[in-house]
Amino acid sequence: MAPRDSGRIAPILEAIRELWQQHPDWTLGQLIEKVVATQGARGGIRAMDDDAMLMGIIELLHSRSKRSAGTP
Repeated sequence: MAPRDSGRIAPILEAIRELWQQHPDWTLGQLIEKVVATQGARGGIRAMDDDAMLMGIIELLHSRSKRSAGTP
């Protein structure tokens, strides 16, 4: 297995921070569960790769932005 690029860490943490600030009442566990659910990850969080995690966070961020803007 090739070593993972450590450059992936900062963008994921930044996206988590942004999403969590939009939903401060969520626990970290709730946030992660919602991200996993957006990706339909079979096997849950342990089966989800970092790219899918980031995509799930981005999807939740965009869905929140669309609702705030009044876009269905």
